[in-house]
Amino acid sequence: MTRALKSLVDQIEPITRPFGYQDVQEELTAAPCTVEGQLPGYIAGTLYRQAGGAFHENATLLDGLAHIVGWEIKNGKVLFSNKFIQSEAYRAMLSGVRGWENTVSYKKVDAKLVKQAGKGGVTDGNINVNIWLLGDKQIAAASEFPEGEVVLVDPKTLATKKALKTLPGKDVFNKPFGKVFTTSAHYLYDPSQDGDYHVSTYLKMISPKGDFESGYTIFKGRDTFPMQPFTTFPLKQFNWGAKKNAPMESRPSYMHSMAVSQKHVVAIETSKKLNFDTLNGGAAFFQMYEFQDSVPTRFIIWDKETGKQVGQPLQGKTPGMLFHVSNCFEEGSKITIDISYANCDSLVKTPTVEGIMRYEIDLESGHVSETIASKEVFEFPCCNPKFLGCNYRYMYGVSNAEGDHGPLTMWNIKKVDLQSGKHTHWDLPSGWTASEPQFVPNPSSTREDDGTLLVPSINQSLKTTAVVALDASTMKEIARIINPITVNFGLHNCFVPEEIDRIVKL
Repeated sequence: MTRALKSLVDQIEPITRPFGYQDVQEELTAAPCTVEGQLPGYIAGTLYRQAGGAFHENATLLDGLAHIVGWEIKNGKVLFSNKFIQSEAYRAMLSGVRGWENTVSYKKVDAKLVKQAGKGGVTDGNINVNIWLLGDKQIAAASEFPEGEVVLVDPKTLATKKALKTLPGKDVFNKPFGKVFTTSAHYLYDPSQDGDYHVSTYLKMISPKGDFESGYTIFKGRDTFPMQPFTTFPLKQFNWGAKKNAPMESRPSYMHSMAVSQKHVVAIETSKKLNFDTLNGGAAFFQMYEFQDSVPTRFIIWDKETGKQVGQPLQGKTPGMLFHVSNCFEEGSKITIDISYANCDSLVKTPTVEGIMRYEIDLESGHVSETIASKEVFEFPCCNPKFLGCNYRYMYGVSNAEGDHGPLTMWNIKKVDLQSGKHTHWDLPSGWTASEPQFVPNPSSTREDDGTLLVPSINQSLKTTAVVALDASTMKEIARIINPITVNFGLHNCFVPEEIDRIVKL
């Protein structure tokens, strides 16, 4: 145990939390893992995970203190590393102040105390959502709300290197960008281009009379910061004095993911709209947005080569929350997007319809069709990354046990044959909870389902955690990686192969 972490354990007032939501007390570098079974020899790379290092009193997997873990896999052997992101919130926690911002609920803390205790962190944000792969195999912790900031970490040791402002735009007076206050959590790594596409939400003052404009800017880049603007989509202007009653046409949507096909970039508007009143402070990130039952989803499309918008924004048929893209591809004039869907704000309500929605967008007719591609898989969909941007057959993801719709009971891992509709599943034993699967393809094979699924999992009753390896063709367990320490609940996983261009293809 490091001195800092021992200080944490000794000083912080004990709070009873369930297993999987407890304070991490060790930081390891390249610690050997026990492997039960045999990992395929073609797996060579690192599986990264955002796994909360500490939690508030009311534990929720969305609110962990930023903490990265990594499993480096090569020749069937595994080395484990884990590190906290060196933030002001982490420094404050070492002094006994749990002062980081919650994503779902809001916890008021003494800001002066946090600042005093947190002196020395590279960021004042809690960068706890995702892992981004940047240029030259740089790894960064990323979130949605800290104005386009990411934190670079060493890809081997996971030690914090520095914070980066990836997007321009500091305040509402900044021209031409205004204040960039959110960026989508997910984007597509696109080796066919000279950069990747990120959608951000901005707010800027148009006139001294209080006229404002919000909208979206698409930025493009990979290893040069700040990224360069690719295109902008302004929404209807409004007056700040009447912001409480600003029309829907002026209010930006919550957007969790981008979609990119061979020729087009697609911004995906959900039915969750920003409430400008909440920008004055005091609200958690998701509380800034309100689900609108009368507002359908909408798609804004640009040509990748020219940056010009393709027609007018196209509406779907129904309202929805949209989170994670499995794949996006185009054939002729039609763009197909497969994405996790719920017909309400699934963070606060139980949806009556959920699953993977297939949107087929016809650029010639302007028609958008909606079909539930899978009701069984409801979150964290993925496919063989060699088939990204292509018409594909197999999709994988997590599913609740039958009749159980709790947020932490995603214990089925399912394979969906999108041609036949057949579902094949593998069930973790009772008590286990799976997280986002990562598909590692066999590089010597052209068969779409020839590969391995890596699935970080946790068992609260047995108080143990592991990474399960599944044969993606048969959905049979072939190996299990036993972690040297507990890996808590968190959000996203990301597998980065040693030779990234070998398996990521558009």
